[in-house]
Amino acid sequence: MQPNSSFFSSLLDDFKQINDKWGHAVGDQVLRVIGKRIRAMLREADFLARLGGDEFALILEGPAAAAAQWPDSVEAFCFRLRDAISAPVVLPNGQELNISLSAGFTVYSLDDVAPDLLVRHADMALYAAKAAKGQSGRFWRLYRDPSLGNDEQCHSRRLLLNGAVEVHFQPVLNLDHEEIIAVEALARLRDGENLLQPRKFLPDLTSEDRCGLFRQVLDASLDQLVELDKEGLALNVSVNLDAQVLLLDSTLPYIKQKLARTGIRPARLVLEILETHDFLDLKRAAAQIKAARALGVRAALDDLGAGYSSILKIRELPLDVVKLDRAFLAGLREQPDDLIFISIIQTLTSSMGIKLIVEGVEDETVLDALRMVGVRHVQGYVVAPPMAGGALAGWLRNYRPRQASKTPETLLGAYALYTNWIRSFEFMRSHEPMLSFLNRYNPYSLRDYFAGPGAQHRPAREAYEALEKLLRAKSASRVTIQSAAANFRAKLVSTMKDGG
Repeated sequence: MQPNSSFFSSLLDDFKQINDKWGHAVGDQVLRVIGKRIRAMLREADFLARLGGDEFALILEGPAAAAAQWPDSVEAFCFRLRDAISAPVVLPNGQELNISLSAGFTVYSLDDVAPDLLVRHADMALYAAKAAKGQSGRFWRLYRDPSLGNDEQCHSRRLLLNGAVEVHFQPVLNLDHEEIIAVEALARLRDGENLLQPRKFLPDLTSEDRCGLFRQVLDASLDQLVELDKEGLALNVSVNLDAQVLLLDSTLPYIKQKLARTGIRPARLVLEILETHDFLDLKRAAAQIKAARALGVRAALDDLGAGYSSILKIRELPLDVVKLDRAFLAGLREQPDDLIFISIIQTLTSSMGIKLIVEGVEDETVLDALRMVGVRHVQGYVVAPPMAGGALAGWLRNYRPRQASKTPETLLGAYALYTNWIRSFEFMRSHEPMLSFLNRYNPYSLRDYFAGPGAQHRPAREAYEALEKLLRAKSASRVTIQSAAANFRAKLVSTMKDGG
């Protein structure tokens, strides 16, 4: 590469939704169109490759310009790239799709490292841009080490080094017994009157900084457990651990030392691994997680289903806990079938002896639905917001478990229970035994719901009564029952969309 050459990494936003809605054939067509558009912007000396999925890599050969001026020209290229990609892609059926992107880049020789590290640095900048996009609106980011003088990065680093870390704790609720069983430790940076969230400062920290941050949060978390134990409030704690920090040789010895110092039983500590782009060597990662578990601590994978956190990692890594990404809860009222995915993931993890925790539960309606599909552990503002350690003990003392209902209390909860019924019916090989079971004992019955809180929703109630009547009729065919079930589902969805 020439001096001042740029290495790009770019990612199409929300591409998974295109595959899910339109199919992989349409997704492949979109990728071909985007690839041609990018290629048309490049010069003969430039290089373009698709890294896989929805990610592209570009190498732009730079002129013999001053290194300090070169990033400005790359920024201009980012905007041209965005404009080219954002033009609608027209499908064969006439439907237009609007595509957006996130981009990260690094500049050689400003970033004077080996080629494989250039790739990694561009990737780091990409995911930093994606993480901050919702807050800043900026879709691109340049990789720069804080030592090079980037003001934003240096500010975050100065706060960290000057002891501005505050640890807040958010409770985890067990829905089986309505008990608080654990807390997650969440790092914040105090910046005057402002309390910075991780998405604001983590992308600006080096691996050394993130290691120091982890150690501070771990120390505060174990000390917090010691204080809670004194009041008879025994809980577990999960501490976020950057994947790159996990792979450092010094990390596990430090954890072992701190556990010994506080006397906290290792099984009460969960290392919640943030599966960043640096989590590339799965064999080494699996070995390091296995070594951590050998200490007695447990391992969790954060944000399952988001970014690199593929569900296949459940098979590849030795895990005790997975945290389901909050994206699965977004728009449940508009897309209630997403509850089926949550239910399937719950079944999968349970069968593997892995605890599933659903994050980002913000209201009682979603909580009701999750309870009905069999989710056992949740975390979010519907339980409690993150709070400082000083407030946690008081909150725990005042917490009173609610009486959990086995009957849905909301339409979304009714739909959730209905999805369980559908799964049981559809996957039962023999029709007659299933009907016999549903007539004798139906754990998914909505009779109590429609006799209580759902009585006002007449169309849905009548459709359910018609379905039950068919189930009692031994002569009803499977196709007839399926048709009645589909009609009931349509009535439920329609009522939810109408604000029922």
